[in-house]
Formats: sequence, structure tokens, C-alpha cells
Amino acid sequence: MVRATASARRTAATAILAVSLLAAATVVSGATMANSPRAIRADDLLTFFDQIALSQQARPFGRRPKWVRRWMGPVTVTLTGKAPARFRRRLAHALSTISRWSGERFALAADPANAPWRNRISIRIVDHAVMLRRYGRGGNVCTTATFGRRGQLRRARIVISDRYTDCLDHELMHALGFDGHWYGRDRFDPVHSVLALRYTPARRFRFTRFDAIAIRTLYHERLWPGMPRRRALAAVARLYRAVSGI
Repeated sequence: MVRATASARRTAATAILAVSLLAAATVVSGATMANSPRAIRADDLLTFFDQIALSQQARPFGRRPKWVRRWMGPVTVTLTGKAPARFRRRLAHALSTISRWSGERFALAADPANAPWRNRISIRIVDHAVMLRRYGRGGNVCTTATFGRRGQLRRARIVISDRYTDCLDHELMHALGFDGHWYGRDRFDPVHSVLALRYTPARRFRFTRFDAIAIRTLYHERLWPGMPRRRALAAVARLYRAVSGI
């Protein structure tokens, strides 16, 4: 009985990923105007996943092992600092969305003081002056640090300036195991993401359909913590070919 239930979950996860891939291909390839993004290809999605999840061009994480990093089991999220009510609501919605895409439970703790230490993401909102003192003008306005063992994440710490709370989704992606950033190739690149650098054409401030695909891919059963980059890319390529026509 347990095996049947697990099999049903795996089938559902693969089916949902297939729908996401096809939707991305349909929406992007539907553009026909001059200077519009070209049609999406499976290679585009593979390059995107490689950059953001497997440290292909990650900076400053280039020395980290090129392997899969992700959470296993439920994750508690705490929020402290000067967080307005609307930010708390947005965070709760983002966590609900991530839980649906990943198949893991990410939930906001009611009382940070009593939250478990392991499998925890701590988010702190600080005065912008704190970030200026720490990083200087033109420096970081939001940061994320993750901690784990052999690819399995156990803790993450996010610090966000109260002037730049729009970087929430960007930092949550880092906390999920995406150490890299998306650099794109030119302004007509069809892939947009919250992990693109601020002020670049590919940058978005809410999760995109490509971010959803990346999260569903990273948390698919075919990938596991510590899986080497080359093996992970082969698995993702097979997965994309199997579930989509792109």
C-alpha cells in the first residue's frame, strides 16, 4: 500500500513537471513580433538549471562541490526583525507555493524562539543602515548563507534590508539550494528568473514559470542531495526529454 502511494506521488510530480515545461514552451514560442524572445528549447532549460543549481558559473560559490543541494523533510521558517504585516503575508504565500512545487513542507513558525534548530530557514529584516555598514554603498542589500552536509541542507540564514524586501523570492531560491545566478545571454533570452541579477533584462521579482520548473526539477525524485553535477545533468536531460516535446 505504501509503495502504491509513493508511486502515485512520483507519477504526479513527473506529470506536473511535464505540464510546466510545455506551458513554458508554448508561451515563449507564441511571440511573433520582431525583437521578441526566441522559442524556448530544452537546452535553454538545462543551461538555466545548471547555472543556478549546479554552480556552472556560480559566484562566489565556485569552490563548492558541483553537486545537488536540497532539503529533505519538512522545513521550518522563522521571521524576525522589522517585518511589516504585508511582508509576512507575502512570505507565507511564497512558502505555500514552494511547498506545492517541491513536494516538501515549508512553513512559517508562529514563535521563532521555539522553532527547531535543524531543517530551519531563518529570515531577518534589518535596517538598511546595517547593510551599508557591513557592505558599503553599492554592496549587498540581501544575503543568504546555507549550511548542510554532503548536499543535504540543514540550515539557512537570510538577511534582507528593509528597503529591498522585493528580493525575498530571490533569496528564497538561494535558500532552497540554488547557489548560482542567472546571467542570461542577451536581452532576447527567453528565460527570466528571480535569480537574474538586479537591473538586468532577465530579472523578475516574483517567481517565474522557469523558476517553478527549476524548483520542481531540483526536488524531483530523480535527484538527491550530493548527486554529482554530471550525473544530475544527465538525469535532468533525460527527464526533460521524457516529459516534454521541446
